[in-house]
Amino acid sequence: MLLPIIACFCCCDAMANRVRALACPRENAEVGHSSLPNSVAMKKSLKRREFTKEFKLQVVAEVDAGKPQAQVAREHQITPTTIAKWRKQLRRYKEHAFSGRGKAYTDEARIGELERMVGRLTMENDLLKKALLRLDS
Repeated sequence: MLLPIIACFCCCDAMANRVRALACPRENAEVGHSSLPNSVAMKKSLKRREFTKEFKLQVVAEVDAGKPQAQVAREHQITPTTIAKWRKQLRRYKEHAFSGRGKAYTDEARIGELERMVGRLTMENDLLKKALLRLDS
C-alpha cells in the first residue's frame, strides 16, 4: 500500500523532514506550531550573518596573497561569490568599501552625499547673503 506523502512540517526539522513525512504528528501537534514548511519557518527565525569590515578585509587579503578563493571560502564558511563581491567592492570604492551595516557604498550613496552637501552649502550662502544685507543697511 502506498501512503501519500503529506507532512505537517510543524515539528520536523529540516534534515529529517523527508523521513518523518509519512509519520505526520499532526494529531499530536501542540498549539503554536507553524503549518508552513520548515524552510519558510526557519527563514523567519534565522538572522542574516553580518561580517565586520576587518573580517572582510582579512578574507580579501588572503585571496590577494595567492590563496585559492575556494579554499578561503571553505575555511571561513562563506561562498566564493561573496568573496568575489567583496573584492569587487574593495577595488571599486577603496576606503569607502564596507562602510555601512550591510549597505554597500555605491555611486548612488556618493550622489546622495554630494546632494546633501550642496543643500547645506546653499543654505549657508543664503544665510550669509541675508547677514551681509543687514550689515550694509
